[in-house]
This record gives sequence, structure tokens and C-alpha cells, in this order.
Amino acid sequence: MKGDLFIRNLLIIIVILLAWNIMMPILSNPETSFAATVIEYKVFDVREGEVPDDPEGFEKFLNEQGREGWEYFGVTVGVPMIVLKRIN
Repeated sequence: MKGDLFIRNLLIIIVILLAWNIMMPILSNPETSFAATVIEYKVFDVREGEVPDDPEGFEKFLNEQGREGWEYFGVTVGVPMIVLKRIN
């Protein structure tokens, strides 16, 4: 009788541990891995007229680029260039 109770309790513990082992990866949020992230940059030369020089045109230019997934990243020092960035 004691042996049956021990085996029954042992089986219950094993089932609980197996369920825990299966459910934990499903319920937890894995951390984001940046190793597989690809970052692209796009550079436009302001001197060559690649970027509109009026505010409305520049806004339209940024919105068009944004629809393709590009976002404003910054400007270069020295040579005036606009830098856009996209994360894939």
C-alpha cells in the first residue's frame, strides 16, 4: 500500500514537472536578440540636390522614405548629408 502511494505521488510530480517544462518556454517572453538584426543606412547628399531644401518638400521626402521603412537618423558633419536608417 505504501509503495503504491509513493509511486502515485512520484508520477504526479513527474507529470507536473513535465507540464512545467513544456509551458514555461511558451509563457515566457524570450529576450530580443539583436544579433540577427540587420541595420541599413541610406545617405543623401544635400549639395547634389538629392534632398529638397524647402520645409514642405523635405517633409514630403521624409514621409516617402518613411513609407519604405526608413527613418531620419541624422546629418553628417562637414559635408552636408542626410542619413536615414532602417532596421530589418
